[in-house]
Amino acid sequence: MSRRHKNCQYCGAELPESLLYTKAEIEALNREFTDAQEERKVREKAAEAEEIEKAEKEATQRGTIIGQMFRK
Repeated sequence: MSRRHKNCQYCGAELPESLLYTKAEIEALNREFTDAQEERKVREKAAEAEEIEKAEKEATQRGTIIGQMFRK
């Protein structure tokens, strides 16, 4: 049963108004969901940037080591 819908999604029976979310509750849930999605996107972008930075640093270090080997 979903409190967002007027009818039971299992049997199709109409649900009593007292069980349904109010319009304000639905809007609040939608905002929370949207905020959570945005936070997830920000975390994913930060993690991706961190991975790129780490890979670039490792590549620079490898290049430095190889350069030192050829100088000798």
